[in-house]
Amino acid sequence: PDGALLSGSRPYNSADVPGSAASSSAADGLNGQGALDTTDGFIFPDSSERLLTLNDLRGKNEWECRIARNEIYARHGRLFRSAELQQYFNSCDWYHGSIAANAFNDETMLSKIERDNIKTIEQYEDTL
Repeated sequence: PDGALLSGSRPYNSADVPGSAASSSAADGLNGQGALDTTDGFIFPDSSERLLTLNDLRGKNEWECRIARNEIYARHGRLFRSAELQQYFNSCDWYHGSIAANAFNDETMLSKIERDNIKTIEQYEDTL
């Protein structure tokens, strides 16, 4: 996340949490390309409960993938190094950030489903 390395994953650029490219006005859910099609700020409201497939991700752009990946962390109250991501999730009613990025442990704080979904999203992002 936030330019860091996740265990067993590729390095992230400075614009994300478990990462991708940067954009502009995160507070209103926009990325300079238009509004996100979300439910309460979620790209995948059930990504903590079911495995995502590459088919689920088809048609998603880099910003949507970035949010989808990071909403998994945000559900657990992770704070973000990226001001853009922090601003985006602060605008979501459900988000209550309380865990510093450097104190967040993927292996103990995320379920296997969540860790697998992050990997699936990263795999899709590699095709963009």
